[in-house]
Amino acid sequence: MIRTCFLFVFFLGLIDIEVLAQQEQDLNLLFPISDITNRNVFFNRKDINPSQINDTVRFDAYWLSHKELAGYSNSPRDNLFSVSGNVFNTRSLYGIEFELYKNDGFRKQTLKFTYGYKFRLNEKSNIKAGTSFGFSKFSILTNSWYMSDPTIETTNWSKNPNVNVGITYNWLYHNIGLSYLDIIKSYSEFENNEYNVSTTIITANYFATFKLPRNFNISPELILADYLGKINIILKGTVTYHEKFTLGFIAGQYDVNFGIMSKCLLFNKVELGYLFEKINDSNVNAGSYAHNFKLGFILK
Repeated sequence: MIRTCFLFVFFLGLIDIEVLAQQEQDLNLLFPISDITNRNVFFNRKDINPSQINDTVRFDAYWLSHKELAGYSNSPRDNLFSVSGNVFNTRSLYGIEFELYKNDGFRKQTLKFTYGYKFRLNEKSNIKAGTSFGFSKFSILTNSWYMSDPTIETTNWSKNPNVNVGITYNWLYHNIGLSYLDIIKSYSEFENNEYNVSTTIITANYFATFKLPRNFNISPELILADYLGKINIILKGTVTYHEKFTLGFIAGQYDVNFGIMSKCLLFNKVELGYLFEKINDSNVNAGSYAHNFKLGFILK
């Protein structure tokens, strides 16, 4: 009964955030500000909730590549390099990542550091808390978006760090998490004008892993994300065989995104992953398909 009440209050804890001004939304359409992406849900959980660093291995390094099929040569593409693990086999967890995003006229580079700690409550439950911070460098490579201001072509670092916090409660095979992303709004200056290129997001998620006969595991997940004043409901599910081969799907309500994922673990060390997704943006009534690849190396 207590856990049921806790879950009820937990998910009601999402609050609406202020809808950004139109000029700010324009920049959010040009830069991948939101970390609630399909590839992060599957392959890079610490960007959604910094407490959800992979604590099942001693060392985890990977490269994520994202390429949108938008129908033109310089369509959006993204490369992320990440290293994470625990500190000297303790309960402390760390993560370091570098991300480079580029499209037809814009470029964003981000360096982020993550730290987490695992508190053991008893034999059946624990709590993980985490925080991350990073800086982004925004570059406008062409003034085609702002023809009235030819001096806007510039490069600057964000004035404030991107700070995220999160917590995850685990009981047996059940997990619930809460995160607050970009609590200090990041800004970047372009000449004399200052544009808000930040989107504060509050997320709550529940996921579990259930063992089935014949060495199969099934893992359902529900994510609620308060993004631009709207609640986005994301459903994800995976099926794993022998903890080596995984198939999964993801579907989102707000922008009607969906994706299909496959992943395999070779020699218990090399991880290969692929995600094919359809991305819609209701703000501009447009969408595209995208390929995502993951190449990783782990030490258990």
